[in-house]
Amino acid sequence: MYSPEPEDVYRAARVYLPNLPENMRSLLEELLNLAKTGQKVDNQIIDLMVDDDQARTWMRAALFTESTRGLLKGYDQLGGAQNPIQARDWVCPKVPKGHFKWHIYRVGQPVPPCPIDESVLVPVAVKKKRKKN
Repeated sequence: MYSPEPEDVYRAARVYLPNLPENMRSLLEELLNLAKTGQKVDNQIIDLMVDDDQARTWMRAALFTESTRGLLKGYDQLGGAQNPIQARDWVCPKVPKGHFKWHIYRVGQPVPPCPIDESVLVPVAVKKKRKKN
């Protein structure tokens, strides 16, 4: 069974922090401070976040993908080029430009919805480097 890395839990929680009610926000801030000292508190953070329906939904989207939610029932190879997605940065198309950005650190890392308005994030265009002659 897939289990997210503690750093991914901490990062997702930090991103969602401003959207939590004040009482949950202060508890989460305490846990994140403990994480900074090296203590492993990812399970406590998840336990806290499941108490809020929106936070639970967003954390699930931020930490899991279809391939990690269970065994694959079948696999049909997709047509076209099998190159990895070039976009490493994703942004919310609806909030002010640059207000919410999500960075992908490794292949297969899920892209969550915007924690502010739940919009689907869009990739930031990758600028191709021009070859010098």
